[in-house]
Amino acid sequence: MNVILVSSNLLKAGTLTLTGTNLTMLSEALLFVIIMLVMGFNYLSLRYADKIDSPSLRSLVLRVKQEEHQKNQSYLRDSLNAMAFRMGQMQTQLLRLWFAYRPIFREKCIP
Repeated sequence: MNVILVSSNLLKAGTLTLTGTNLTMLSEALLFVIIMLVMGFNYLSLRYADKIDSPSLRSLVLRVKQEEHQKNQSYLRDSLNAMAFRMGQMQTQLLRLWFAYRPIFREKCIP
């Protein structure tokens, strides 16, 4: 693709030839710059979210904190339920052993 550059300050018109490789590299560089700008704005907005008096940003930060708190609570609740279940199993095994070996202990302990 040929791009012709014309200016009133130049005596001759200049041409610029762009190939498919050049266009691909230019579009990739543009995409990279856009992504870096978005990431920079995202970092700055979240880094200074407490100093920015924006209701939408405040609600976003609050929602993220609530989700994290809810996830932690859910994890703790599941862990406690698993421990309680395991403790119940152990108590059941202990009672079975106690009832199974109680007659043996009585014979040996009482003369």
